[in-house]
Amino acid sequence: MRQTRPADRRNPGSGARGTLRPAPALLAVLLALAPAAAQTRQTLIFARGSDATSLDPYFAEEGESVKVVDCIYEPLVTFAEASTEIRPCLATRWEISDDKLTWTFHIREGVKFHDGTPLNADAVVFSLNRILDPKNEFRFGRVSAFGELYSDIASVEAADAMTVRVRTKSPSVVTLANLAMFPAAIVSPTAVRKHGVNFEQEPSGTGPFMLHKWQRHKRLALRANKDYWGGAPRLEQVIFTEVPDNAARRQQLEKGEIHLTDNLSPVDLTGLRGNANVVVDVIPGINFGYLGFNVRKPPMDDLRVRQAIAHAIDKPKILKLAYRELATTGPNPVPPSMWSYNDKVEDYAYDPVRARAMLKESGADLSAAIELWAMTAPRPYMPQPDEVAQVIKACLTEVGLNVTIVQKEWGTYLRETKNGQHHLFLMGWTSDNGDPDNFLDAILGRNSIGQLNLTWWDHPEYNRLIAAARVAFDQPERTRLYHEAQELIHRETPIMIVAYMPATAAYRRSVKGFVLHPMQIFRFEKVWIE
Repeated sequence: MRQTRPADRRNPGSGARGTLRPAPALLAVLLALAPAAAQTRQTLIFARGSDATSLDPYFAEEGESVKVVDCIYEPLVTFAEASTEIRPCLATRWEISDDKLTWTFHIREGVKFHDGTPLNADAVVFSLNRILDPKNEFRFGRVSAFGELYSDIASVEAADAMTVRVRTKSPSVVTLANLAMFPAAIVSPTAVRKHGVNFEQEPSGTGPFMLHKWQRHKRLALRANKDYWGGAPRLEQVIFTEVPDNAARRQQLEKGEIHLTDNLSPVDLTGLRGNANVVVDVIPGINFGYLGFNVRKPPMDDLRVRQAIAHAIDKPKILKLAYRELATTGPNPVPPSMWSYNDKVEDYAYDPVRARAMLKESGADLSAAIELWAMTAPRPYMPQPDEVAQVIKACLTEVGLNVTIVQKEWGTYLRETKNGQHHLFLMGWTSDNGDPDNFLDAILGRNSIGQLNLTWWDHPEYNRLIAAARVAFDQPERTRLYHEAQELIHRETPIMIVAYMPATAAYRRSVKGFVLHPMQIFRFEKVWIE
């Protein structure tokens, strides 16, 4: 568990009876004479496809930011090392009232933020109120894509110096899981007040690592928090580098220039399997990649057009060319590895003849230009987005549509898809809390429109089903509601699932203690370089 403090994490090798240690003066001389490489051997280099966009947990909207945020900050509760089970973190324990409307959290004693200020109930209230209050001055006029996930919370208050009460508007089964997510991480109020809108570049949390230096699109360096409440990390530094090209990251890993990478193409993962110096981890993931329809923009506002496109796309071909059969596919925006997946829903069959007939019936102007937006950066659910886009364009051209691919850098892509200029877009989602609500409400819910819901689909019955599931503490009842929701999505087709991708990572065999999480949460407090 995160709260244990084994002796070897604070001082590796200490406590062994009879161990000889050099005197402090001699140790200083030995370190001065040691090669630089030996002195920095506890630096882990993580190459990823793109840079972070924000280190403020409330405004971290994509995985590359979250990887860093998870090292710097911590929430009240967290997920187990390799599962979605909820564990204590900055709260040592919690209770829920009989009416299931009040959660009481007991704050861990003796914890300090990176700026030296103490963790207490006031800091928790400050952090969570940034989420809850739309007029909170410490939002700096910005909107978080994840704010809607916390709309069930009515208030947060300090019961005493180290106790916090979270009250919900109605019983909500997802409250605890959402509080384990990165947007609910606890920030230093002092640092936020000091740095203002620049806090996202000057972060201060309670986590095992703190920001050292950030050179945008080049190098982001974290250094160990020696005063970490869970024991000082064995790594001295974690350095994130931006390397968009999959093949380049693979070559760097093979040469030993980096220690760890993720989101490699299936071809590169297969090629690494024969390397004795590299470990390739492939485990069931909790994600999906999808093709989204902007239902407010003609001709995507016509159900017949959306269904025709679903029939026109050769999904097996995408899996073969872009995923090399590593991924699977299906009809539902809930991964098959997650409870409540509806296996009774049948996917749209690949049928270009039927697609052409449906397009003709719709009366759509087939000569009009249709923009298919695609990211340039590899994502966990879509490691080769360009190849996916090319197959989709070829399939739609075959049935008579005039498709242009529009590609943008990842940060720009995230911003501009919110403007609704696209007809079609590629996107995906990796679960943040291990609950179906995190897929179904976040991606297609009414309150997420223009933030995470980039389809602008707003269906009253769907929203009713999702709202009912949030307050149903009986899992069979929640499953029934989610099954109905998936059937409705299939009928209305606001999105089309492209693939369910396993969680993957590749790292040097010298990296020890690393555990790949199914939600691709990267933690390094127990990692060291051998």
